[in-house]
Amino acid sequence: MSGHQHAKARGQWLWIYHGRDLAFVLKHRDDGWRVIDHPKREIVGTFATRELAIAFANARIAAPAAAPIAGERERDAQHVKRIRKHQRHAEARRARNSHSQPRQRGRMPRAKHCFPQGTGRRAPAVG
Repeated sequence: MSGHQHAKARGQWLWIYHGRDLAFVLKHRDDGWRVIDHPKREIVGTFATRELAIAFANARIAAPAAAPIAGERERDAQHVKRIRKHQRHAEARRARNSHSQPRQRGRMPRAKHCFPQGTGRRAPAVG
């Protein structure tokens, strides 16, 4: 059987991953190898050979993302600070305007019924 090559069957598949995520699916059809962008579920291109399809998919993965705009992260951090400041002011305003207890942050104290008899803050006075 040396030298004998099998004809590629219609319906062959290849999967190309980017890290752990499935990036592209390559399908062999009558018109050639189709490259399908898996997250978008759209056909990106059709190629005559499997090698061209793989090269195209790898080139799409290797295209670097656009460089960040100068000062973008600093503006984002300032925006988050501004939002948090507004939230704190709104919380203080609610506490001033309501006659109930202000909302507490963090852990709430344990319920009074959790203390064993004779311990805790509400122990009966001895004497």
